[in-house]
Amino acid sequence: MVSLSSAASLAVGKLLLLITFDVAFSLRSVDTWMSPMNLKSVKKDQRELVMLCDTIGLQQACVALDLLRTLVPDNELVEEEPEALNCLPEGKLVFVHMMQSGGLSVDDFLQNSCSEHSDAACSVRRPDGARGFDGKKACEGPSICSSHAPLQEDIDVCGPSFKDAVHFTVMRNPVARVWSFYNYIRRWYVPWQTLTLKEVYLAMYKGQDLNEGLEENEMCLHCAEQLSNAMFKHNFAGRNKTMDAAKSSLRSMRVIIDMDALDRFKEIAFAYRLFEDLPALAGAKTQLEITHENSKGQRWDDHPDNGTEESIKRNNAEDLELYRYARGLSNYVV
Repeated sequence: MVSLSSAASLAVGKLLLLITFDVAFSLRSVDTWMSPMNLKSVKKDQRELVMLCDTIGLQQACVALDLLRTLVPDNELVEEEPEALNCLPEGKLVFVHMMQSGGLSVDDFLQNSCSEHSDAACSVRRPDGARGFDGKKACEGPSICSSHAPLQEDIDVCGPSFKDAVHFTVMRNPVARVWSFYNYIRRWYVPWQTLTLKEVYLAMYKGQDLNEGLEENEMCLHCAEQLSNAMFKHNFAGRNKTMDAAKSSLRSMRVIIDMDALDRFKEIAFAYRLFEDLPALAGAKTQLEITHENSKGQRWDDHPDNGTEESIKRNNAEDLELYRYARGLSNYVV
């Protein structure tokens, strides 16, 4: 296998990956992605691929992720650690990540926060599938867990050290979240490129499997699930899928942050004491900023037309009820 230690060979690998997956992930420009040895960029794109592959089963992402792992071995993604490293306690913070709600921006900020100070270092566990490369973590016991798994399963997926961890999430209006998800995924998922969202809902109502007839690497195994009460069914309602359980889950959060308030994430994290040992979340001076990219450079209208909006509402009644309930809680921040 040809070594990828040089900047030139890594750039070639990145170009092949961009061709395979159609565009630079998170809509970044090719120039940015092709910058020599852009380690943070590769890591961020890898995290997005893991989410797309293992959370919703977008098979193009799985193919691209396998290619990335071939082109960029695990040891290429390991940053040099200082000799003297003070690791923070493990099992302190759980981020419940809902798709298309600013979670990748939060993930990126948490990862950078863990690497900012050698005397307050930590690692982030992301248990959503085995395809992501973890690299060699100097802090082997993770302090933070970021997961798309249901809240009630956080001990199973994050590990027993997170039994008493603080939990938080970022929430978005369900209509906006579904509309954004549909447009985000249709760039790669062929059936959605030829169907309006209203037509996708009609196909779901008729029991049609839009993966039928596709090649395996063209399928999206769980995309349809994200269009109908995903927040209620997957993130918060528990195994019995009850509204009472979902509302109880939201009350148990230290804080629920409205996506539009993400630019104040550091301030909110400090006010709600999310992780007082981690400087970037504890009011200490930091150069880190959270960069929220969900609405930047998007290729679709901000709002669906009236008919599509009504279709989304009909198919997300539980999510809308939960969203209205959350906004009335004292731990919801706008």
